[in-house]
Amino acid sequence: MLMDFRSILMGVSFSFIWSSAFTSAKIIVTAASPLMVLSLRFLISGLLGIALARMLGQKIQLNKGEWTVVVIIGISQNALYLAFNFIAMQWIEAGLAAI
Repeated sequence: MLMDFRSILMGVSFSFIWSSAFTSAKIIVTAASPLMVLSLRFLISGLLGIALARMLGQKIQLNKGEWTVVVIIGISQNALYLAFNFIAMQWIEAGLAAI
């Protein structure tokens, strides 16, 4: 089955946004708080993700219960592990942190 252009664009965009974090974070955490850097990264990538989704015609239609689940999963799967990862990058290399 062939993927359409929008699916490929979304995948490439996601990969670019996600993979750019470790190299840039290593540089930035030497001069700023790791948690501030992570918060800024989440803000930028979230805004870019929303803008891209809107450009592609996607709409966010979640009820209160669904938003609650999204927030819990976001904190559990992304915020916690990345917070510890960014803190660790003060002492280890970005390549090791990415693994």
